[in-house]
Amino acid sequence: MAGGALQPGWRLALYPEAAEAGGSFRGLSREGRGGLYEVDPERSVNEATMRAKRKVRRYCAANGLNRLGTLTYRGEGCHESGELRRDLSRFWRRLRAGVGEVLPYLWVPEWHSGGHGLHAHFAVGRFVSRSH
Repeated sequence: MAGGALQPGWRLALYPEAAEAGGSFRGLSREGRGGLYEVDPERSVNEATMRAKRKVRRYCAANGLNRLGTLTYRGEGCHESGELRRDLSRFWRRLRAGVGEVLPYLWVPEWHSGGHGLHAHFAVGRFVSRSH
C-alpha cells in the first residue's frame, strides 16, 4: 500500500500504568476497498463515548482512584457549566491545600434528572474527611 497506509492485521495497545491492554483487528483502508464509508453521526457519538469511558477507567486505575463522591448545590442548584467549572476549580484547590499533598482526582458533570441543574461526580484515591 502506498503513502504509508497501515497494513491489515492486529494492533495492540499497552497501558502498563493501568494494568491494561486493548487490541483490534484492522482490515483494508478505505482506499483499499474502493469506496467510502457512510457518515453515521450516531455511531460517531457512541464511539467517542466509549473512548472517553476507556480513558476515564484507565486514569482511575493508573492513579488508584477508588473512592467516589458527588458534589451538588443547595437551593435552586447550578444551571451554568462555566459556574460549575469555576466552583469546582476553587473546591479542588482548597481541598489539595487542606490535604497538604498531591491529590489525583477526576470529576464529571451531570445534569440532575429532576431539573435541579448540574452536579459533579468525582473519584479520589484516598479518604478525605468532610472537614477538609
